[in-house]
Amino acid sequence: TYIPAVHTDFVFAAVAEEFGLLGTTAVVALVAALMLRGFRSALRARRPFECLLAAGLSAGTAIQAWVIMAGSVRVAPITGVTLPFMSYGGSSLLTSFLSLGLILCISNPAPANTSATPLPVTPPRQPMRRSLLGTAGVLSAGLAVVALVAGWWSVPQASALQARPDDPRRVLYEERIIRGDIVDRHGVLLAGTEVSQDGVVRRRYPVPEAAPALGYATLRYGTGGIEAALDTELRGETSRTLWEQIWDDLLHRPPQGSTVRLTLDVGLQREAQQALTGHAGAIVLMDAATGDILVLASSPSYNPERLEENWDALRDDPAGPLLNRATQGLYQPGASLQTAILAEALSLGVVDLQARVSHAADIVTIDGAQLTCRTVPAEGASWGEAYAAACPAPFAALGSTLGTEGLEATVARWRLDTPPPFDIPTAAADWTAPAADAPAALADEAVGQGALVVSPLQMALVAGTLANGGTMPAPRLVDAIQQAGGWQQVTVASSYRVVSAAQARVLL
Repeated sequence: TYIPAVHTDFVFAAVAEEFGLLGTTAVVALVAALMLRGFRSALRARRPFECLLAAGLSAGTAIQAWVIMAGSVRVAPITGVTLPFMSYGGSSLLTSFLSLGLILCISNPAPANTSATPLPVTPPRQPMRRSLLGTAGVLSAGLAVVALVAGWWSVPQASALQARPDDPRRVLYEERIIRGDIVDRHGVLLAGTEVSQDGVVRRRYPVPEAAPALGYATLRYGTGGIEAALDTELRGETSRTLWEQIWDDLLHRPPQGSTVRLTLDVGLQREAQQALTGHAGAIVLMDAATGDILVLASSPSYNPERLEENWDALRDDPAGPLLNRATQGLYQPGASLQTAILAEALSLGVVDLQARVSHAADIVTIDGAQLTCRTVPAEGASWGEAYAAACPAPFAALGSTLGTEGLEATVARWRLDTPPPFDIPTAAADWTAPAADAPAALADEAVGQGALVVSPLQMALVAGTLANGGTMPAPRLVDAIQQAGGWQQVTVASSYRVVSAAQARVLL
């Protein structure tokens, strides 16, 4: 929350916010120095009244300062008194200077030439001197405690304070950050920043169809998608040197974010997203040679510009529009798993693509649902023809042949149980192969109707592996980030050999 009357009653908090530990330590040190100089004047006073007056004014100033500073650092209950000499204007500043003037008068020696009869000089007695020294010591200890606690808040607790969501300074700072643009592979703007006349920025998304990849950036609900993955780059935090960051912080000047170029093709992305309208699902289009993701569509989706006003409805929608089905949606693979199953069988030598398969077009029934070939093959079809027709019966039988170890090796080889390394969050199944004495469960897994579930991105990588000569490409959504010296290409994970090039050609 905002601090009330920060310029009058809680200026010490403002000093801590602006100047940190150095600022608070300097204020406490100045108060201590003023108090000690006042007590020094009291000890050197010529008369008891002057001694008590100087000590009282010095102690009163120190106590007033301690009360508000201790309250600000939670050492004492918070009160609404001013900080001497630092609070803005008013009677407090006037009385502070009057007190200082009296102490200066007491500390000055008597004029040398005067016609008036001088008053008798009676310095403070020893008991009074001891009382003054003890009072000064107690006040100094209290100020030292304030300085130590302020240091504790500034160093060990700094991260916790900066992370507090109710800090308005953070909100005001975030409102003025000019996030970098996000463009597609051709330079078409996907996300940009609009600055109002009062300096407040607003994130704009001219291509809402790209929301599954872009995500969102809001003050209230944070970031998602690429906006979250490259938050520091888009905020400009990584492109500044240490001295530039210090200078910008001193001037309260927010950084300028870097522009990010994605591998998406905006035209294809629009077409894919529109094709999914009214359906729940996802489309992933990848360049198998480079791993570039050209399309990352998910439906239902949302408009990032209207996320804040529709957040509750989007969050409670049972259709899950906030879920990126392309990378985190998990589904039974069905016949698309046949590629991985057949590759494992060929590697083990238990299948010959030219060999005939009996009853290839048989119907497979699982939980009352009947699975058939996508296209009916000729009588006495070979393994290759049954695979091309997506017939489930031969693969159901192959599940028992491969067994538990064979299915585990298949899933591990194609990394179907591991989230793919990607620029935005991905998901994978926590899968365990059926036991060897459960032939029905093995058959279900082999035809893609078992416990194994995969994401559309994972299956795109399976298809990309065949098109890439047996090497699984590393998927990449971020192409480059614009720095001071130009575009800097983003490195990706290395590719991974799954099957030989010859076997990939056969399966393809």
